[in-house]
Amino acid sequence: MLLRSIFLFFRPKTAPLTPELLKKVSGLPESWDWRNVNGVNYVSPVRNQGCDGGFPYLIAGKYVQDFGVVEEDCFPYTAQDSPCTFKRSCYHYYASEYHYVGGFYGGCNEALMKLELVLQGPMAVAFEVYSDFMLYKEGIYHHTGLQDELNPFELTNHAVLLVGYGTDPQSGEKFWIVKNSWGTLWGEDGYFRIRRGTDECAIESIAVAATPIPKL
Repeated sequence: MLLRSIFLFFRPKTAPLTPELLKKVSGLPESWDWRNVNGVNYVSPVRNQGCDGGFPYLIAGKYVQDFGVVEEDCFPYTAQDSPCTFKRSCYHYYASEYHYVGGFYGGCNEALMKLELVLQGPMAVAFEVYSDFMLYKEGIYHHTGLQDELNPFELTNHAVLLVGYGTDPQSGEKFWIVKNSWGTLWGEDGYFRIRRGTDECAIESIAVAATPIPKL
C-alpha cells in the first residue's frame, strides 16, 4: 500500500539493545515464518493492490480498534476502490494496544521486531521503494542505487506485512520475509526477502503492531 504521509528523514534514535532485550532475543528460533508454523499457514493470500494508500499506523491499529474488520466471506476482496459496506450481521474482529514497535515513531530495531513477530504475530512495516525494487524476482533484496533521486523528507513510501525472518545458509546473510501486495506473479510468489539488521531502505524504522481481540 502506498503511503500518502511524509515522514521526516531525521528520525529519533532507535531503542537501545539492553542486556535484558538481548537475553530475550537469544531465546528466539534461528528462523521463523508464519506461513509454516508446525505445518499451519496463518497468513492470508497475497493480494493485487487496488487502493490509493494510507497511513499504516492508523490502518493497522486505529481503524481496526474503532471499526473492526470482517472475514472475507462477508466482504470479498475485489482489487477495486469501493465503499466499506458489508452485512451488519457479520462478526467484527477488533484490536487493542496498537503501537509503534519500540514505543514511538522510529524507535524500533531488529531485536524488538523479532520479538514482536514471534510472540505476537505478523506486523505492518514500511520502507522506501526504489526503481530497482520493481525488477525484483528472487533472492535477498538490497538497494543498488540505480539512478534514484532521494527526497530527504520522505523516508518510506510503501507498506507491507512482515511475516518471518531467516539466514541464507550459503552467504550467511540475514533477511526478513515480507508479503507484498502486487499479486503472486511478482517476486517469490508475491513475497520478497530483504536484508535484516541494517535498516535496509528504512524497513526497520516504523514497524506497527496491534493486539487482536479473540472472538468470544
